[in-house]
Amino acid sequence: MPISRDEPLALNAVGSVVIRGLVKTQDGKKVSVQATRCKPPPLLAVHENHLYVRPDGFPPRVPDNLPGPQDFRLELCIRKELSSGRCGRVFLTSAMSLSDPSDPSDVMLSPAPPVLPQLVVKVARPKYTESLSREAAAYHEMQAIQGVSIARCYGWFEAELDQDHLLYDDGESDDSDNDSSSNVHAASQSKAPQTNKVSFLVLERLGSKLEMFVNYAEDADMYEVYEDLGFMGVDHADVRYANILKRPKLKSSRALPTLKCPYHNVVHHYRVVDFDRATKTDFTMRGYNARTATDLGMLFEGIAHGGIIEPW
Repeated sequence: MPISRDEPLALNAVGSVVIRGLVKTQDGKKVSVQATRCKPPPLLAVHENHLYVRPDGFPPRVPDNLPGPQDFRLELCIRKELSSGRCGRVFLTSAMSLSDPSDPSDVMLSPAPPVLPQLVVKVARPKYTESLSREAAAYHEMQAIQGVSIARCYGWFEAELDQDHLLYDDGESDDSDNDSSSNVHAASQSKAPQTNKVSFLVLERLGSKLEMFVNYAEDADMYEVYEDLGFMGVDHADVRYANILKRPKLKSSRALPTLKCPYHNVVHHYRVVDFDRATKTDFTMRGYNARTATDLGMLFEGIAHGGIIEPW
């Protein structure tokens, strides 16, 4: 099937990514790397020891409406770093080309809307590739609300690097998301063996962070976005200021149209990000919404007074 020039690219259409500017040799020379699409593992399921538990257990994955997968090749070039956290870094990219390896004549240069939005890559730190696989599992589990309540995800990609190749941030330390050492998941990841591998997600670029001194507690849309995750049976487990962004700017020439929510019949203003702690949950919606309201309430109280209250 040829690459369509007038409609959005399916989320499962990219089979490999050639990425420039992310990897270098030990003497500092930048090299291009081709990474292949990986199949996400099942999302970790955690039983809730709580009154509000679904009697029928964990809900099934909500079916998506994607066509059969394609094997297109996407070429990206790193432009700049947008954010940095415990598990990885997010880089803004330029899409150089989209091509079909089986047909050398089928090449689209500088793919843009309506085919692709502006893209970012979330790159795992060397010791946190397992965390990124968990995030990939969460995006796969919630494919039905990509472009609605969470970012569009075009896949999880990995490549083994040559022995003399290094990631762009290899060897750098970061404490921008410095969680408590008592966090079991973080501790297990920090002890994981470092591999000479590049692992990244290709994601739609979203909007800005929430504004300070705004009373988001009165914004029903914020709660509905999290409710969408509950309908997917997914617990974000990381409600914090950095993990809620505004939707892409509707008038931007680099954004795809925001999709209408199938559960609330509206176009949401916000997106939830960062799912390396996410789990499949058997909470009822009543229990899920109650806990979400508590988590968001603490966050919104801080924002209303111009501060950031973190969960830990």
